[in-house]
Amino acid sequence: MRILDPRTGALLREHERQHPGQYREDPDDRPRRTPPSTLQLLARAAAVGPHVGQLATTLHADDPLRAIRRIQGLLALARTYGPAPVALERHPPAPLTLRQVDPLIRQLTLYRDLLQGRAPQEGDDDDATP
Repeated sequence: MRILDPRTGALLREHERQHPGQYREDPDDRPRRTPPSTLQLLARAAAVGPHVGQLATTLHADDPLRAIRRIQGLLALARTYGPAPVALERHPPAPLTLRQVDPLIRQLTLYRDLLQGRAPQEGDDDDATP
């Protein structure tokens, strides 16, 4: 696609055809300073949490053109689910323990004996396999 000046007919910009989903931008087309709307977006992301702000800043530094939409999506996640699930501050989960909490639940060896067709008898070792 060529963009020509209507008065002089001079070539202003030329955009080559790209594959679907791809883009190419001329570095001269980028603004010299970050627009105020983008700075406000980055400030909103930093207000959600420090890790969200850092992620938004990193996204903007890597690819400013696509980062705006990604940061908007990040803020939409924070608005929908709250800041805690979006923030990358994760604590390691507590280790799982296998212990019997409810005394009404029988030991598994009793069920094993029941399934094998015999009732547990006195002197049976609970850990021994039949």
